[in-house]
Amino acid sequence: MESQNNIAVFVDFENIAAAAEDDHRDLELTRLFDFLKSRGRVTIKRAYGDWRRYSRHRSELLENAVNLVQLYSYGMAHKNGADIRLCIEAIETLFTHPNIQTYVIVSGDSDYSSLISKLREYGKYTLGIGLRRSTSEILIKSMDEFVFYEALVGTLDLTQEFDVSEAHALLLRSLRSFEQQDELPVFAGKLKQRMVAFDPAFNETYYGYDQFKTFLEDSTDIVRLEIRDDQMYVTPLNSREMAQAATQGELRPLAETYKRYLRRVGLPLVELSTRRAVLSDLFDLFRTTIQPLSLDQAAAILRERYDGENILRPQTQVRDVLRLAYRSGCLEFDHPPSLAAAAELHHNVGLDEFTRNAEGAYVRKIVEGGLQVDLLELASALFGAPDYADYVETLLGDLLSTGVIEQRNGAYSAPPPASSSPLALHPALMPVLPDLEGIEPPPEAVISSQEARRQFDEGTRLRARDFAASASKYLLATKTQQMALEMGETGATLEELKWYLAGYCSVQAGHRFVEREYERSIPYYLSFFYLAYSDDTVQERVRGLMRPMLSYYFAIAARRFEPTFQAQPNASPSQLAFQLHNHPNPAVGRALEDLLARLSHVTLTPIRTLLKQLPTVLGDMAQKERTAAFLNKLLAQPADPPADPPDKSVQPATNGTAHP
Repeated sequence: MESQNNIAVFVDFENIAAAAEDDHRDLELTRLFDFLKSRGRVTIKRAYGDWRRYSRHRSELLENAVNLVQLYSYGMAHKNGADIRLCIEAIETLFTHPNIQTYVIVSGDSDYSSLISKLREYGKYTLGIGLRRSTSEILIKSMDEFVFYEALVGTLDLTQEFDVSEAHALLLRSLRSFEQQDELPVFAGKLKQRMVAFDPAFNETYYGYDQFKTFLEDSTDIVRLEIRDDQMYVTPLNSREMAQAATQGELRPLAETYKRYLRRVGLPLVELSTRRAVLSDLFDLFRTTIQPLSLDQAAAILRERYDGENILRPQTQVRDVLRLAYRSGCLEFDHPPSLAAAAELHHNVGLDEFTRNAEGAYVRKIVEGGLQVDLLELASALFGAPDYADYVETLLGDLLSTGVIEQRNGAYSAPPPASSSPLALHPALMPVLPDLEGIEPPPEAVISSQEARRQFDEGTRLRARDFAASASKYLLATKTQQMALEMGETGATLEELKWYLAGYCSVQAGHRFVEREYERSIPYYLSFFYLAYSDDTVQERVRGLMRPMLSYYFAIAARRFEPTFQAQPNASPSQLAFQLHNHPNPAVGRALEDLLARLSHVTLTPIRTLLKQLPTVLGDMAQKERTAAFLNKLLAQPADPPADPPDKSVQPATNGTAHP
């Protein structure tokens, strides 16, 4: 029997929690430990912190059988307490548990680099986990391998954080090292090991690829691939071959362009058999469930089922398929539609129709991106074979019949927007649209989605130290992207426009809050919540902001009467809402009710979440019943007319099948 990889995990909780708070991010610890379980047998799990301060995380850590090591805070004397205790116990484990092969340090602190060096001296494999923006490069380089926490929970913004040209440079550097050893062509698995040795933080998923094989297949302008006995081997192209590939484009067929574009716009392709299996399971789940089910809940159910049946199916792929279902037009969502909103399957929808409409979302996205539509190439990209060309033509016919795409002179395109502004979608956005109308890019500015992204990145860098300057950059990015969309620029997407506007609303709300202009901040909070809860692509990108934005929004109720009010450290939005609703000053409770009522006109999802989490908050039972009664009253009220649901005009087809 092959011996398992035994793992010891040491979590500097105070470091990781502080980094998450600085990055406006909530910790999802179960997903972190699920990842570690996939790497071997986790035999030691310890987390170091003052658990009086981080009590809300204790239950999740205990559910994952983590040993909580208590560190008490006594002024500055506590500053390096976790570092010292963690290092001592890691070294102790080194000598008392020789069967441990892998040591995992969850932290971004460079102080651990000496510990890592010592562990590696004794032949141990070291793996680091930390947040991208708060991890020391020294720590990353000291490790055998480093994984960014955001990638584990699916919130890493690949297009912003990583440039694939850097991965290609690392790929060539690694291949040349094998060339010097006369070991070409090299087995792909061995090549990846060398790339990780050169850069412990390398991971193909950071660049939008679900497998290393896919990354290599998309790099054929610099490498040659060979298949031997079902194994992939890699050789670098020489300069002449690279030039030929670049000029003739022989290694960049249109099918690869489709795949790269779909990855860039947040709808990466999932392999056909996996895609259809998950769609079938999802259809059965919605068809047989009694109560409305959200797609997020469906993802959790399917993950548990696949784990129980030992089906190797990455959660990222499951969520990618769920995004197709979200765009299928076959689900009826509560107001407004999102992955977190309860949904029901439309009546009389069969599996074939559900599958066809979901896969049609790929085709629609390609057309909306302004890419040339070639039936054979599109069939090869989406279904792995040109034999599916007739089926692709059927999908195009479905989209034409519902009016979401047009055909003129044999070419497919998206219809012109019904409104002069692509953002005129919902009353929640109306208060912030004048901000957009009141700004124009400088006359010399280039109007393109690339320029919009550059402005947005500048705003992100300014965010931590200057709300006002960050808001200006975000607003300019939004305006530039809006103009690029209205000009019909190929590649400009509505999802990115909404994301930029959500960023602007979040910093503008924060700026008004800090300046105590609470009433002026509310429209920005509500616009942010609408954008975050009504579009799954936006939701994934701003996920780390949603919890703190809710907490600050609720805190307005108290700040109006107590300007110095501070929420309890690490209090959840649910705990804070309960605390404020039952505040000794009745005016605070009434103010919160007003805020919740205004929020309910934008989205009911956080109201449902508050109600669901209410039993777990600390407080008097009678007060909980009072708060629950008010939340139920909000949920029982007729909803406002909903915003346009995702791809609402893509209605279930009435004929045909899901197979060519």
